[in-house]
Amino acid sequence: MVQTGALLALYNTPEKQLSMKQLEKNLHVAQSTAAGIISRLEQKGLVEGHGDVGDKRIKLVHITQAGIDRVLETEKDMAHTEKTL
Repeated sequence: MVQTGALLALYNTPEKQLSMKQLEKNLHVAQSTAAGIISRLEQKGLVEGHGDVGDKRIKLVHITQAGIDRVLETEKDMAHTEKTL
């Protein structure tokens, strides 16, 4: 569920990306926990991490098209479940 939360947070931003610090705050988790979540999403090809052009100390996380597809599928499933309930 927390991976879905991370994908939704990224998807719902205009740039489709957030810094790791922003993700930590959004998900209410520690830095090490956020890093693990993003690492697993990267392994699945759902997000990509890269350094900020202006400040290499900042890691930005961007949702991929596969991640967007997963979010849209999840939203469809959630709508169906809500309708059923």
